[in-house]
Amino acid sequence: MGFILAALAVVAVAISTYATIQSLQQQSELQKAVQKQQEIEAQAERDVAAFEEKQARRRHALLLGKQQAIFAAAGVDPTMGTPLFMELDLVKQGEMDALNIRAFGARAANARLFESSIARFRAQNARAGIPLAVIGGIAGAASAGAGAYASYTARQTPRATTTDWT
Repeated sequence: MGFILAALAVVAVAISTYATIQSLQQQSELQKAVQKQQEIEAQAERDVAAFEEKQARRRHALLLGKQQAIFAAAGVDPTMGTPLFMELDLVKQGEMDALNIRAFGARAANARLFESSIARFRAQNARAGIPLAVIGGIAGAASAGAGAYASYTARQTPRATTTDWT
């Protein structure tokens, strides 16, 4: 009977340990998926920023062409004086807009990559917990088995009775 109790205690701890290991593996897999998703979203942020940067430069080039056409139609020389300064300002502002879009995209992508590294760290921590769960399970099973067996044998050992010496 003592062996049965000890075996049941060991099985209970083994099942608990198995459930803990499965949970840690699932947490690790989930964090790996989050990491991959964040990396994909970081690339999407960079792609969107690159597209918007090109679009901003295109809009400014079209505006510059329109401005030059207006000056030419008015008979103003766009290579000197106020028209030249206006053109330089428009070119400078256009480039600043494009670079601002690029910087915003880089910041957004870096935020996604930071989230990805956090997910990778969490996945590594979950995987690192598996050996500890196994060791804890083995120790718990040994302790539970020994305790159940000791309890059983203590009940089976006849106790010394007190005798009356009178």
